[in-house]
Amino acid sequence: MAPLIWKDGAFRSLPVPGDYRLLVIDSWRHRHGKSFGLGQHAARFNTSVAAVGAAFSEQQGRAVWQWINAHLSNPDNRSLELFPRISLLDFHDGTTCIGFEVRPAPEVRETTTLAYRAGNDRRVAPLLKGPDLALFAELKAGVETAVDDLIISDTDGACLETTTGALALWKDNVLVLSDRLDKQLPSVTLYQVFQRARETGQKIEFASIFPDDLAAGPVWFLNALHGISPVTQIHVVDEVLAPPRHPRESEWGSWWWSQFGAHADDHAHPGLSAFA
Repeated sequence: MAPLIWKDGAFRSLPVPGDYRLLVIDSWRHRHGKSFGLGQHAARFNTSVAAVGAAFSEQQGRAVWQWINAHLSNPDNRSLELFPRISLLDFHDGTTCIGFEVRPAPEVRETTTLAYRAGNDRRVAPLLKGPDLALFAELKAGVETAVDDLIISDTDGACLETTTGALALWKDNVLVLSDRLDKQLPSVTLYQVFQRARETGQKIEFASIFPDDLAAGPVWFLNALHGISPVTQIHVVDEVLAPPRHPRESEWGSWWWSQFGAHADDHAHPGLSAFA
């Protein structure tokens, strides 16, 4: 299905003028007419659009997200699990426009299995969501083991993120996050977990994370589609790591899902400065 195209103050079903590439995308789960962190996703998308030099005004950006919020809040959507996606499209004729799609959300993944990929980091835009989608599909297709996602590593082997989410490690009751934020997508869900940990007095540490650290676990996969998903297996070459489970994972998971519709979506952009 072709995306709706933003024109004259609304997303409309318009003919798409030929092939296009995705310069920027953002997506999130919208459950039963409610969201968590929609304002954060909006801020990340708007910031990314500006970073690639697209000429859209602040007023236009506000209008886009007001339309999306109104559309998703429609009573017809209150019984649905949705996976909306907004995108900045680049057409061969040199024009750019904003597209929007509303897709059904897949089932929530209660746990996650991963494979670790060592090697050169071939991403072209680590801080943007969209430009590396084709690369991620290629990398995942090359994994022989059936897993949910693939860990992307730095040149020295440190774990950065997965192709669709962020990683959080627990070590001796300390929440350990990668210290290489300049090589990772600013994850809304990771930021939400970081904020709650800080607000509840949880000790937090930023450090390089290697496969041996993941084996000690617990490890969480984080994204806006599945929330907090404990990692149960990590395939590293011929070895299968089985990180332990966190004793409070149910509490954290319940907290995350309870935030849908719990407050206004007007939070700050989860950029690198947010982790100060």
